[in-house]
Amino acid sequence: MLQKKKLITAGATFSVALGIGFVMQNGDVLAARSTVEPEPEYVQTESVAPQEELIADQGPVLETPVEAEAEMIVAQVEQEIVIEEPEAPILLAAVEPDPVFKPIPLVQSEPYAINSEPLVEQERAEAAVDCSPQMFATPAPAAFAKLDLVAPCHANAGVTIHHQGMMFSVLTDQDGKLSVLAPALAEEAVFIAAFDSGDGAVATIEVPDLVGYERAVLQWKGETAFAINAFEDGALFGQEGHVSAVHSRDFAAIDAKQGFLVPLGNPDAPQQLLAEVYTFPVGAKEDVVLSVDASITNSNCNREVTAQSIQISPGSEPEALDLVMIMPSCDSVGDYLVLKNMFKDLTLASN
Repeated sequence: MLQKKKLITAGATFSVALGIGFVMQNGDVLAARSTVEPEPEYVQTESVAPQEELIADQGPVLETPVEAEAEMIVAQVEQEIVIEEPEAPILLAAVEPDPVFKPIPLVQSEPYAINSEPLVEQERAEAAVDCSPQMFATPAPAAFAKLDLVAPCHANAGVTIHHQGMMFSVLTDQDGKLSVLAPALAEEAVFIAAFDSGDGAVATIEVPDLVGYERAVLQWKGETAFAINAFEDGALFGQEGHVSAVHSRDFAAIDAKQGFLVPLGNPDAPQQLLAEVYTFPVGAKEDVVLSVDASITNSNCNREVTAQSIQISPGSEPEALDLVMIMPSCDSVGDYLVLKNMFKDLTLASN
């Protein structure tokens, strides 16, 4: 048998392509033109200056300059022949830049592209996305409801589920979706999903089989470690009939006329609303003793803690109790407060 230390207390969030093409295509034209321009300069500079010097001297030296002049003229003809051949491609290349200038208005029309009809339609399509959350409820075993929430504008967001005073917080996935099983506390069940932003959704469902079950709900906020303990058929702590978060059972227990416990809420959700719900078939109540444990930890010792219990039974009005109390000093860390009959009367006792 497991042993557990107990304590009694009270207290209540375009364009460089055209420029590059222009340089590449016109660069050849500029280079070709640089080979044509110097042509007349070679003819004048090298033929005039040597002749003036030879006439002034008037001597036999004239023969040498004539030969040099003839050589220079021949050299000029050869240069002209070599230069004349590429004129045709040079002229053609000089005509080619025209197509390059034609796309230039595209750069000037960029502001128009921003406001063009396709982009306007895209903006309209985005604005047409319905951000309103939607929630659907379908029947599940043991008077539970399967809640499917779709909130495309609330990805990875915390949301609180409300139902008949019961509250627990969960997280949507990266698509803003969520599926969770929630116990019904009324035959005409209304579930509300509320986001911190103010958005929300509602789902309703008929749960006629609720008349066959009794339920005990314990809910709290934050890290305070509360827990329901159900002792069936006279079971003691740690025995087979002791139902708790450690030994919670599942829906199959109903077929054996036994109870089961379901935890609700995600501790990673920003709201930090958590709950435990114990469900058992009608007729087993006389064989079940319910109690609540509140563990004393470093985070809650000597501080005020709050919790609430809700109990429903067929043919009876729901009963709710609010718990507000000061936890014992930090010298008692590791001990437990045992609250017996909390679902009927709030009484402190020890095991």
